[in-house]
Amino acid sequence: MKLISLFIENFGKLHRYSLDFSDGQNTVCEENGWGKSTLASFIKAMFYGLPKSGKRSLDENERKKYEPWQGGLFGGNLVFECSRGKFRVERSFGDTDTFLLTDLTSGLPSSAFSESLGQELFGIDADGFEKSVYLSARALVPSGKNDTVLAKLTGAIEEANDMGNFERAYNALDERAKAYKKTGNRGKIGELETEIRSLNEEVREKRALISEQTNLEKKLTAIRQDLADTSADAERLQKDSVLVAQIEQCAKNIRSLEEQQNLVRQKFDGNLPSSEELEQQRQLVRQIQADSADLRRIGLDAREQEELVRLSAVFPTGVPDEKALQQRYAASDHLRIEKSRIAAERGRVERDIATAQEKLRSLPSEAELATASDALQRTPAQNATSSERPRILFPFALILSAIGVSLLVVGVLKTNLLLTIGGGTALIAAMVCLLLLARFVGSTKQASSAREKNVAERSARELLSRFGCPAEGDPRQALTALSEEVANTRRSLTDAKTRFAELQNEESGLRAKEADLRAFLSSYGIAETDTGSGLRRLSEQSRDWERLYRKQREAEHTCTEKKRSLAEKTVLADRFFARYKTAVEMDLESRLRQVESLISRYDSLGEQIAQQKENLRVFLAENGLDTASFEVVTTDLAARNTQIEDLNRKRDELAETERDLIRSLERTVSETEKIPELEESIARLKEELADANDRYRLLKLTCDFLKESREALTTRYLPQTRKNFEKYLSWITGENAPAAEVNAEFGVTVMDGGMTRAPEFYSRGWRDILQFCVRLSLVDALFENGEKPFLLLDDPFTNLDEKRLIFAKELLTRLASEFQILYLVCHKDRV
Repeated sequence: MKLISLFIENFGKLHRYSLDFSDGQNTVCEENGWGKSTLASFIKAMFYGLPKSGKRSLDENERKKYEPWQGGLFGGNLVFECSRGKFRVERSFGDTDTFLLTDLTSGLPSSAFSESLGQELFGIDADGFEKSVYLSARALVPSGKNDTVLAKLTGAIEEANDMGNFERAYNALDERAKAYKKTGNRGKIGELETEIRSLNEEVREKRALISEQTNLEKKLTAIRQDLADTSADAERLQKDSVLVAQIEQCAKNIRSLEEQQNLVRQKFDGNLPSSEELEQQRQLVRQIQADSADLRRIGLDAREQEELVRLSAVFPTGVPDEKALQQRYAASDHLRIEKSRIAAERGRVERDIATAQEKLRSLPSEAELATASDALQRTPAQNATSSERPRILFPFALILSAIGVSLLVVGVLKTNLLLTIGGGTALIAAMVCLLLLARFVGSTKQASSAREKNVAERSARELLSRFGCPAEGDPRQALTALSEEVANTRRSLTDAKTRFAELQNEESGLRAKEADLRAFLSSYGIAETDTGSGLRRLSEQSRDWERLYRKQREAEHTCTEKKRSLAEKTVLADRFFARYKTAVEMDLESRLRQVESLISRYDSLGEQIAQQKENLRVFLAENGLDTASFEVVTTDLAARNTQIEDLNRKRDELAETERDLIRSLERTVSETEKIPELEESIARLKEELADANDRYRLLKLTCDFLKESREALTTRYLPQTRKNFEKYLSWITGENAPAAEVNAEFGVTVMDGGMTRAPEFYSRGWRDILQFCVRLSLVDALFENGEKPFLLLDDPFTNLDEKRLIFAKELLTRLASEFQILYLVCHKDRV
């Protein structure tokens, strides 16, 4: 495949940037910070998109890193060509990403590839793309394996995410095996063995509880009999104690009510206010509330005060002049009318352009008209040429006649038979040529002329018929009329496009005037989209400020007298409430309600005391008692209550003993009933243990087999890859190429001094050379068959010295014959 062009609307710091590609090497040489890495990332994003990420680091969150610095549409397009055709991919990135693939042959949206364009085109994911085709100084540092790269190399897996992936499958099987058996007798097998031993021990313990269960049942029978006898004695005495309890409860209620009434009297120091005093205080509180409400209405309320403060900040030097506002109102109306007129006219011009373009698509091109016209005009000349072609036989006949006469004369004079026969043959051939010339000219001259004329006219009439012209009449006149129609349509299209450009200039002027109005509104903190609405809002705020300012000044002059009267009334109310110890932090109305509530409470308690005493008198009379014998009755019943308490205490102790025996019995019964279930669990666990051992052996055998298969498969691509690596290494290092070798995971080892050494023992420049050659050999291995990719080189030779840089440039020249290369570099000496 190859890249054709790209256009970046906004991507990082790049804005409205375009680039056309050619075959071979394409070099972009710009200084550091220009955006070369941004350009490379844009190309990758066109193929693979920009996945959303919540990571804060910009190096790990490309979407956040390349958000447009200047705002605007985030994205662009890339035109490329591959074996399936020529396409343009367009992507934009935002709250909702967009993707559009267009087939440039038909100009229509294409479904040849989905949004996973890079995966489907190259057969590797975005990480695999960076590990192969995208080469930069940063990317030359080894960064681990990639499943899609390994899958494409081995050819064993179509999808890298498939569980058939060798390494993931092996790890999954190994983890499954470890789940069955781990060190320290852990894992499912160890757990099953431990659980079986525990259950066997539990069964032995529960069988020992059967004899204890019999003893508990005997003790429970004896305790229940003793409990029944004690309960009967307690019930007999309980009936006698009910009377005492009721009398005592009634007396207790009377004492409680009297105590509550005494507490209320103490709050008034024994001097409750009269009803006349309460009514006077009610009137005074209502007057204070009315005066307070009048005082609040005089000034600004909280909302108005906040509004005045806000508007004073908006107009620190006063409100704008009304005349200036009216002038700007007029300017805003003019802008609105002009914008509406331009929008209407632009719509009409756009329709004229679309109509002309559509009409041109329905008419023949100028090339087609010229071809048909030339064919009609060229017909006579072509006939003449056709008629001249047979006359070449005439000079040929003259030459043969001269040769025949010469040979015949010499043969007769010298009596040479061969010359005489040759001369005669030449004369005969000359006569045959003359006869053929006469016959051909006579028979084909008119036929050729008619045939050529018919072919030209038929071609012209087919063209006219294809574009809706009548087939009858002179085709030359019809072609002339069709040409004039094409020319007129093109002139109409040109005029419409010129007017469209003029309208755009007028819109630019209107936008400048509108920006001036918005700047004026912005100086007062107004950011309305519609300038008319903004001006109306500014006018309303000016009127509100003037109204609130006047109201505040008037309030300051009228509230002094109200405050004096209110203070005098408040002092009188406070003196009254201070006598009755009401809460100072409460408002006057609440304090008045508190006093009224206490008086109402005092009266209610008096009524309840009288009612309770009457209830007690009636109860004593119903039970044959009077007030004088009340103390004697309660003393006799008190002794019985003591006996009831002793019996109840004994009953509670017996009941507790019964509950303990029942719990112990239930526990032993519950434990012994579990024996069959435990034995069944032991049998089931033994079956699971046997199954787990079988599965563990099978998993280990499968792991061993899979590991052997993977090692055999992943080494298939190594011989050719190592050969390519040695080739690239010799190209870039010259004759002093080190003895280096690539392993199955594309790691590199170097033989130096008879020892195998890792690349970390060498300079950064040598390491970059080795990794660069590894990446090139990886590209060869990945794309040996199918679509050959481009190479994206982002300054990969930063760490090379001058000598290695020369070899690197020569390597680029060789690679350019096989790959299309985009070489991004910041110094001209590396070009």
